[in-house]
Amino acid sequence: PNRTFELRTYTTTAAELDKLHGLFERHSGRFFIKYGIQVIALLTPQTSNEAPTQLVCLLAHESRATAIDNWRSFDDDSRWQQFVREAGVDPSVISQVEIKYFDPTFYSPMK
Repeated sequence: PNRTFELRTYTTTAAELDKLHGLFERHSGRFFIKYGIQVIALLTPQTSNEAPTQLVCLLAHESRATAIDNWRSFDDDSRWQQFVREAGVDPSVISQVEIKYFDPTFYSPMK
């Protein structure tokens, strides 16, 4: 069975992006593991007009339905919510993320 891939793009101000990087660097990894979210890559764009304001996450889940359940549990975790508050990240940055789901092609080396 193929996994579902998820591309999440957080767009914010440069100052907020620094806070978001700190939050991800210090805390997100263990929550991703806890809720079954596999991190493929955490990226920033190379283009100068987007680089200072975007964080892009390429993630994998067992299925799209699982992805939705994973994120529901992740977002409801009171400890995660506490870390977001402590990091000073504007909650709208977290809630206004652009999300796209993908299926691997039949010839993709990554499934």
